[in-house]
Amino acid sequence: KDGTLFDCEVYGVPMSYGGKPHVLYIGRDITARKATEEALRGSEEQYRAIFNASADALVLRDAEFRIVDVNPAYEAMSGKRRAEVIGQTALTVSARDVSEDRVHLHAVALAGKPVHFETDGQRPDGTPFVLEVRGVPMSYGGKPHVLYSGRDATETKLAERALRVSEEQYRSIFNAATDSMVLRDAEFRIVDVNPAYEAMSGRSRAEVLGSRDVTMSDPAVAARIRALHGQAIAGELVQWEARARRKSGEAFDIEVRGVP
Repeated sequence: KDGTLFDCEVYGVPMSYGGKPHVLYIGRDITARKATEEALRGSEEQYRAIFNASADALVLRDAEFRIVDVNPAYEAMSGKRRAEVIGQTALTVSARDVSEDRVHLHAVALAGKPVHFETDGQRPDGTPFVLEVRGVPMSYGGKPHVLYSGRDATETKLAERALRVSEEQYRSIFNAATDSMVLRDAEFRIVDVNPAYEAMSGRSRAEVLGSRDVTMSDPAVAARIRALHGQAIAGELVQWEARARRKSGEAFDIEVRGVP
């Protein structure tokens, strides 16, 4: 009556009234329901846009481990079409069958705790690869589900392995060197020392880690050494000689090279 517009749902029901045919119209204000439906539709459109645009393979599974949805990145990784896998409980990218461990992780995610694991993946041509998977709990259609995201981590694992080998080589050379070695960061803090340093200085590694002190050279030349350290951090090879002192107080001559 006041001119306000609203959404109205109307049912017309045939009936007899006073012995004559009539129609009873039933009207209901559904403005709030329509707003809720519109918000839900917008939410679902956002979900679909993000789901389909993701570079990671996404698989949505229900509480019974059935596949409810997959995205284009999954189709590319698995070589399977969405219509082929909907409703399946199999592991469609992993080279392994469903195990008790995987079922347990699904239950953990359903209970509200995200899960993360690596497994053996298999490309459409049969080539194996390292599959990194994350599972996060979510509600879909008002029911608990788990959204799994998978990515090919083969290159990452190879890089990690190469870095580990490189670090092992560094550690072997560092510890085997007969020269005293001290690694300092940009702030002049001691990050590492080798056994030869411990023998020469009389100080243990645990004693000096994190220290900014000049542990062997005369403190009088500390300012000059700090300046040279700055030059080395900038990429320059530096060198100096000084009168040094062991923890016991014994003095000796030391030659130092600083390599960035």
